[in-house]
Amino acid sequence: DNARTIALVVGIGALVLAGLVLRFVQKLVLKLVLTVVLVGLGAAAWYSRTDLSQCATTCSCKLFGQEVTIPADKNPACQQPVKGKAAPAPTGVVAGGGPRA
Repeated sequence: DNARTIALVVGIGALVLAGLVLRFVQKLVLKLVLTVVLVGLGAAAWYSRTDLSQCATTCSCKLFGQEVTIPADKNPACQQPVKGKAAPAPTGVVAGGGPRA
């Protein structure tokens, strides 16, 4: 009888422990996947920063494979010259807000 009771308790304990391990592993895997996704997004944004500065100076560029054009009202340097008038001079500011070196 004792052996049967001990085997039953050990079996139930193993099932409870297995449930806890599965729950913990699931949370751990979810955290790991989300961390990898967020780090990937951060790295992609970091590597596209040079493209962003190009957009500020040329008013057109590609970000993540998509063509981006800056409207003239958002950047005065992007205004098209009107016949008989010169285009406004660039402001000397690039993406990030700092002056050009």
